[in-house]
Amino acid sequence: MREANRACLVSWMTLVSNRQFHFHDETLFLAVNVLDRFLARTSVAADCFQLLGLASLLVAAKMVNMIIKSYIDRAAHEAGAAAEMAASRKVEKYVDLGARYIFERLNQLR
Repeated sequence: MREANRACLVSWMTLVSNRQFHFHDETLFLAVNVLDRFLARTSVAADCFQLLGLASLLVAAKMVNMIIKSYIDRAAHEAGAAAEMAASRKVEKYVDLGARYIFERLNQLR
């Protein structure tokens, strides 16, 4: 991936992260780190750049939210909010499935 393509992708990821998902800055920074690590090992076709960017954002969100989720789970447990914890786990499962599908699709397109 050329430097100009990467810069364009990171710009797009910034817009998506801020405007659509409303992620914290830390999530975006981690997503770019995931992107760079993936690109260091794997070549990606130009028509898959946005897919890779989205997958990187989802993985980063998952990683950041795992840290935050442990605090939320503890607080919810103390407050007796078992239903909220179950709903949170269901959403986490869908994010896992989505990220896994995106990375499998990227591997198929190589």
